[in-house]
Amino acid sequence: MDPRAQNPFDSFEPDTRPNCAICDAPDHTRCSCESERLAIAVEQAEQLKFGRILSLTREWVVEHSRQQVIKSFRNLLKQTQQTRSMRLSLLPDLDAYSRYMSYGSSALPPSIVQELQSQISQAQVQPQQIIDETWHTSSMKYPAVLDYFYSLVEIKRPEDGDERLLHFTINDFEYRLPHQKAIFDPGAEQEFNDKPPDIDKPGMSKTLYSP
Repeated sequence: MDPRAQNPFDSFEPDTRPNCAICDAPDHTRCSCESERLAIAVEQAEQLKFGRILSLTREWVVEHSRQQVIKSFRNLLKQTQQTRSMRLSLLPDLDAYSRYMSYGSSALPPSIVQELQSQISQAQVQPQQIIDETWHTSSMKYPAVLDYFYSLVEIKRPEDGDERLLHFTINDFEYRLPHQKAIFDPGAEQEFNDKPPDIDKPGMSKTLYSP
């Protein structure tokens, strides 16, 4: 859920609603300061916690997907080549035709020779064409293969009754990075724009949000 979709003032009883922690506006103004800061804090927390995990997961998924697609390509290519060889071996009078091609003479009538040549031509596909078509077939499987390997990745979170949640107190925590405090520091108001920053750029968070 987007933190900006819910106004923080809705979480309080009417007689206990505080003013905005950012701009000190009364609750009835329903300003968006806290929601916007929370969205930024969530993005930065996710990047801090999951950025490297996501990068390593992506590498793992892509590598295994690539291996499977290449494996599929090789298997399909082998099957295609075997099918082509089988078609050639089943052609009638092929032995006689092979002798004709080797020694230049044959008891086969010209019409049979011509028919065999036509059938061989149809059975034989250019090697590069076979390779390209087989690779195209295999590479089209990438979306499904990626989806499969991503589905193998598990993300676990504790149950609501977990002791780590039951005994958690917010006072035990300190800001891990300077820019985290600046997000909710009213003194840093001028550092923020209407548009959330691009937190994916190296150093961007600290540059924009440090006091």
